[in-house]
Amino acid sequence: MKKISISLIFLLIIILAINITKFKGIKETHKSENSEELVKNESQWKKLTKDIPQIAYHDNLPLLERIQMNYENPKDGHSSKYEDKFSLKDRFYADNPTIFEGVVLNLEPMSEMVETKATILVKKVWHGDQSVKNKRIYTVFRSGITKAKYAFSSIEGEHLNKKFNPDQKVLMVRKDIPVPKIGSVIIGSFKSFKMTSEAYDSTRQNIYDDKYGINFDQFYLLKNPRTNLWVKDKKRFILNNPEFKKLKDNTEFKNLYALTDYWK
Repeated sequence: MKKISISLIFLLIIILAINITKFKGIKETHKSENSEELVKNESQWKKLTKDIPQIAYHDNLPLLERIQMNYENPKDGHSSKYEDKFSLKDRFYADNPTIFEGVVLNLEPMSEMVETKATILVKKVWHGDQSVKNKRIYTVFRSGITKAKYAFSSIEGEHLNKKFNPDQKVLMVRKDIPVPKIGSVIIGSFKSFKMTSEAYDSTRQNIYDDKYGINFDQFYLLKNPRTNLWVKDKKRFILNNPEFKKLKDNTEFKNLYALTDYWK
């Protein structure tokens, strides 16, 4: 009986070891596939952005005004100035439907919109909709590669910046909401895209879908990326907005800095 028990235990150990090896192999395969994809996408993005003149948004605004601009107040969903109380950890969790951690797999220009399409692989859900874990989602950053005629035009469509040829490519950048690099690990929060959103008229929706292949079932809008987006720097997360480095000792953002230290 003892011999049978020992043999059975030994057999179970072998089966367990085989399954662990298989699981590790699958993980390594996915990791390798992602690595190859990242290298390819990063190379493509570098080619697209090489030698393109950069133009920064809102350079003439005061630093604090840039940070507080268009902050979506969780209380009513309307834009208002940043209030640090909303960055208390418990409050931040309560006010944000989904808080995620993910890897930026790809960036693609959306010239007409003066936006950048980002493909993100969600690796962890800190709070909220667990169904997005290990899935790819899409979002947009309000800057990127475009043509001068899209970047500098009046409501009537008149080209306003004579310094640039209308069809010349330019790279519009936002110092307060830089687009994370391909391969970056980020933490942010999002809400589901609403097709009825006033901010996205039917023309924009059609361009998103038809030209840029955005599946709205996988499309999410980042909430307050100016203040509530973090990027991994070596072993710790830091605020994606580099402007905060100039405000390190500002008590107006003490809860935001405490929340930043929480992500580990």
